[in-house]
Amino acid sequence: MIKMEFKVERSDFVKSIARIQGIVERKNTMPALANCLLKASKTGIEIMATDLDITIIDRCPAKVKKTGNACLNARKLHDIFRELDEGEVELKESEVTKVEIKASNFVCELQGINPDEFPVLPSLEGFKFVELDAEVLSEMISKTIYAAATEEGRFTLNGIFMEKVSEDQIRFVATDGHRMAAIDRQLEACKELVLAAGVILPKKGMTELQKLIAGYEGKISLGVKDNHLAVKIADTVLFMRQVDGEFPEYK
Repeated sequence: MIKMEFKVERSDFVKSIARIQGIVERKNTMPALANCLLKASKTGIEIMATDLDITIIDRCPAKVKKTGNACLNARKLHDIFRELDEGEVELKESEVTKVEIKASNFVCELQGINPDEFPVLPSLEGFKFVELDAEVLSEMISKTIYAAATEEGRFTLNGIFMEKVSEDQIRFVATDGHRMAAIDRQLEACKELVLAAGVILPKKGMTELQKLIAGYEGKISLGVKDNHLAVKIADTVLFMRQVDGEFPEYK
């Protein structure tokens, strides 16, 4: 009995799989985190990955014959698609956790895990978004992230501090204790952004965000809710959990 079946263009799917690679957890602390969750619906497929602090959901067009979910090793799936020729590729799950991948001159089976083992992911419900120019956000990240600490033990310095300094002005600050970088930008949309006393955003999450928006021309949507930041870029959504703790006094 077929549990999931769809066809995708290799060029579309390999781009989506490539986007999630930086999020996938390669340590063996929780095996499910080395996998990506594929959700096939009537409107296409969603490819999801998380390390529990950072989550990415990417939509990819597909011809879905049978809706369903599958959970496969993200690196192996990426390696397979990277080597395939351009054209249509079929993915079919006929047994729980086993997916057949078939292209014009290629066929293989990839063993996965039960989708129920994949963590529950954050949702967009409750977020209030504002629109920002991707180019401005990219500039603010690139001019501060290099100064963030790299030592894992200094968690409040392992990221970028984001705060509102006036009704329509936002500031990014990063420091490793020896050097500091800061940038302010006046953004009309920030009038609707609620940041309270400011938030610390993880370096890994901001690095992945920078990859997603590099070269992207247009608006992106940014929202904050509870202890999460969410960013929508075209067909991709990135969530990141804010770093707990207080950013050091820097003024």
